[in-house]
Amino acid sequence: MFAYNPTENDQSGRIIAQGMMGAANTNAQMMGQLGQDIGGALAGIGQMYGEIEGRKAKGRAFKDVFKVVSPSMGISMEQLEAVSGGKLKNDMDWYNVSETIAPLMPSMINAQLVKGNMGIKQDQQALTARMPGARAAVAAQAQVAAGRGRVTTLPSNINPDAIP
Repeated sequence: MFAYNPTENDQSGRIIAQGMMGAANTNAQMMGQLGQDIGGALAGIGQMYGEIEGRKAKGRAFKDVFKVVSPSMGISMEQLEAVSGGKLKNDMDWYNVSETIAPLMPSMINAQLVKGNMGIKQDQQALTARMPGARAAVAAQAQVAAGRGRVTTLPSNINPDAIP
């Protein structure tokens, strides 16, 4: 009745097994790639968090430096807030304004030093311009005091009260 027929070649089991092995391999590759994607995303999130915290730290540092250096720069807190466009409420606000102001700080300090130096030079020039008249007035008063001169009127640019 039933006979063994070696000429018939049934490979259905082998084909099904290959399909199952291929599906398992594809699934394993997909899971590995998913793990890499999740790991990469977590690393990216960690990197972004680190960058944000670094910026906040830079903002805090700039705030501390600004409090010390602002008189030398000739800029007040109100002026800084006006330049920045609003109140500086948190560390990120300070970081953002530091990106704009920090490169300008040396120039601003130098400008204040030059301004102060110009004032000193102007005072020196005014004093130098007044000295010949002051010396002449003192010499004339010395002559009068010694009895060798007479009292004359002082030039209009000489204040006798300012003469030592």
